[in-house]
Amino acid sequence: MVKAVGLSPSGVLNDAGKSNPGNLFRFDDGAYTFNLSTKGLSGGTYTLDFTVGSDPTVNHYAFTVKPEKVVPNGGKGDGKGDDKGGH
Repeated sequence: MVKAVGLSPSGVLNDAGKSNPGNLFRFDDGAYTFNLSTKGLSGGTYTLDFTVGSDPTVNHYAFTVKPEKVVPNGGKGDGKGDDKGGH
């Protein structure tokens, strides 16, 4: 059993889509998986804290959340730019 116990520096630990009941990692295809929701987290480095089995030692996994891209014109358009100049 692998259990997420915290997230630093935000302190808010939310699984994505309730896919990890009780903050427990799932074991799929030979790997432990935890779907962490990054909604509301600003760009930067975070640390997911977790325990393994009955061992009280808290382990840490560092990861980076990229800042949200700001798209001109409120995200509208086809991504090809708005240059409508004459030729």
